[in-house]
Amino acid sequence: MNKLLAGLIVTFNPSDVQIKSIFKLSKFFDELIIIDNSCSKLIKKSLLNLNTQNVKVFFNKKNYGIGFSANKFIKILRKKNQYEWALMLDQDSVINFDLRKITKKISKSKYKIVGLNFSNNKVLTNDNEIPKFRKVNRLIQSGTFIRNSIYMNYYYDKDYFLDFTDFDFCARISNDGIEIHIIENYYLQHFVGETKVNKFLIFKRKRTNHTPIRCFFMARNRIMMHKKKLYTAKLGKIILRQIKEIFLTLIYENNSFKKNKARFKGIISGLTNQSYKSIDEIELFLNKN
Repeated sequence: MNKLLAGLIVTFNPSDVQIKSIFKLSKFFDELIIIDNSCSKLIKKSLLNLNTQNVKVFFNKKNYGIGFSANKFIKILRKKNQYEWALMLDQDSVINFDLRKITKKISKSKYKIVGLNFSNNKVLTNDNEIPKFRKVNRLIQSGTFIRNSIYMNYYYDKDYFLDFTDFDFCARISNDGIEIHIIENYYLQHFVGETKVNKFLIFKRKRTNHTPIRCFFMARNRIMMHKKKLYTAKLGKIILRQIKEIFLTLIYENNSFKKNKARFKGIISGLTNQSYKSIDEIELFLNKN
């Protein structure tokens, strides 16, 4: 391998601010692949403006989810087989340090899959610091460095579409005896839903306020992982957790009917092994009475 770092950012209706942020991040990569799931012609035009010598933009005909796009990226990398590391980021990921500098530091380690720490808030990182590695069971997809020996041998399970795509990937790698590490002192700013403290009467509770389709996937995909024997919690406990979420959503969140309807359909979908071809198809399913 004669190149250090390839990157993937999967986009879906990115804002102008996010597109500008992606452009700024592109300087850290030998090659940055952008795979877009948007419908807007205006957004597609804006993304095409990012095309440069080291940035390539691809458009999916439908929204097939994160796993499909990640596998598309991996196929490109396998064909070239010239990058030591692959790094995936979200369209809203914020990095406040030199990515190439930390990649070179990670390269000196023996580790094969390494993730950045993350926070919903801005955390300044000194990229002169020595990385502090800690062994973990799983990593989120955004901010995860994957060495060549991993991406040449593993794909993502595209049937998850969104949530748990990354946890499934980590579980399979871990089951093969490969250690997973996080860098405790290097932070990625990562946004989880629209996290805020919601109030009901005199009670307050922090909620992520996910969209209905995310509620569907979080319910369905936990059950999927359990059925693949990659999720340690028992099925009864998983379902009880979703019932609790339905109750808390009803009390603390807006649009609770649609969210809980989606979560209930996610439970049924997971239990009955329903399959789908795209997120567009799932959205039609969720909008049925």
